[in-house]
Amino acid sequence: MSSDFDEAYVADCRQLQNGITQLQTATQDIHRELRSPAADSASLLETRGRIDVAIAQISDLQTVLKRLRAYTVSCQDTAEKAQKRSQYQQLSQKLQAAAKDLEAEIQQYIKACNSSRGAVVGGSSSSSSTAGASSANIAGTTSASSSSSSSTASSANNSRGLTNSNGSTSPSKRPQTAVEMSSMGDTRTTPAPRNDGVGGLGNLLTNDADSTSSSTNLYNHDINNPYAYESNYGSNPYTSNADLLDPFSPSSGTSGNQTQKTGLLYPAQEVTDAELERGRLQQMLNVQGRMEDLQNIYVDLSEHVMRASENFGSIEAHVLRTAEMTHDAVNEIKITANRDFRSYYRRASAAMLFILFLLWNMLF
Repeated sequence: MSSDFDEAYVADCRQLQNGITQLQTATQDIHRELRSPAADSASLLETRGRIDVAIAQISDLQTVLKRLRAYTVSCQDTAEKAQKRSQYQQLSQKLQAAAKDLEAEIQQYIKACNSSRGAVVGGSSSSSSTAGASSANIAGTTSASSSSSSSTASSANNSRGLTNSNGSTSPSKRPQTAVEMSSMGDTRTTPAPRNDGVGGLGNLLTNDADSTSSSTNLYNHDINNPYAYESNYGSNPYTSNADLLDPFSPSSGTSGNQTQKTGLLYPAQEVTDAELERGRLQQMLNVQGRMEDLQNIYVDLSEHVMRASENFGSIEAHVLRTAEMTHDAVNEIKITANRDFRSYYRRASAAMLFILFLLWNMLF
C-alpha cells in the first residue's frame, strides 16, 4: 500500500513538472505570435485557441497540485513530510510564475484585439467611402450614357420627322432600358459585406449588434472580457499567492481550497451609471439594515445591564443583611461565652470556700 502511494506521488510530481514545462513553452509561443509583425485576424484566432488550451492545462495542473498537498499533509514521517513540503513549494512557485507569465500574455492579447478592432472599424469606414465614391462614379457614367442615348434617339426621331404640330419632338413610348432606370433610380449602394478571411473573428473584433446575434460568433461575449474563466471552465486556474507559496502556514488556513481571484483571466468589466446607482442603493439598504440590527443589539444590551444592576442591588442588600446577621451571631456567642465563664467562676469559688472551711474545722 505504501509503495502504491509513493508511486502515485512520484507520478503526480512528474506530471506537474512536465505540465509546467509545456505551459512555459506554450506561453513563449503565444509571446512570439503576439509580437510577430505579421499578426492578423487569423493569427489572433489561433492565439486565442492556444490560450484556451493553456487555461485548461492550468486547471488540470491545479488538481495535481492539490493531490500533492494531500500527500504532504497525510505523511506521518517528519523528515519525509518536510521533504515533500519543500517539493510542493517549489512546484507551486513554478506554477505560479508560469501562470503570471500567461496572465501577462493574455493582457497583451486583449490589447492586440482592441488594436485590431480599431483597424477593422477604420477599414470599414474607408471601404464605405470608397464604395460611395465608386457608386458616384458609376452613377455619373450611367447618366452620361443615358444622356448620349437620349440625344441619339432625338436625332433619330427628327430625322424620321416624328414632330408635333408645334414643331416639338414627340416622346418615345417604348419601355425604359436598364441603363435609363439605373440613371433615374436611387444611386445609393448597399455596403459590401465584410470579408475577414476567418469564420467569426470579424464579428468578434467589431462586436456590433449583428455580430452578437450571429451564429458565427464563436464565443458570444465582448472582446474586453474574452476569457471569463468561470463561464468556460468553472474555477479559478490557480490558487492565491499565499496558498501556493506556503499552504501550511497559519495565514493560509488548513484547507487547500481557500483560493482567491488574483486577477488572471478576469479583466475589468464596463459598469454603467445605472448599475453603479443600483449598487449604491443596495449598499445603502444593507448599511441601514445593519444599523437597525446594531440598534436592536444596543437596546437588548441596555435592558440586560438594567436587569443586571437590579440583580446586583438585590445581591448587595442580601450581603448586607447577611453581614448584620453574622455580627449579631458573633455577639450572641460572646455573650454566651461570658455567661458560661461567670457561672464556672462562681462554682469554682464556692468549691474552694467549702474546701477551706473543711480544712479549718479539721485543724482547729
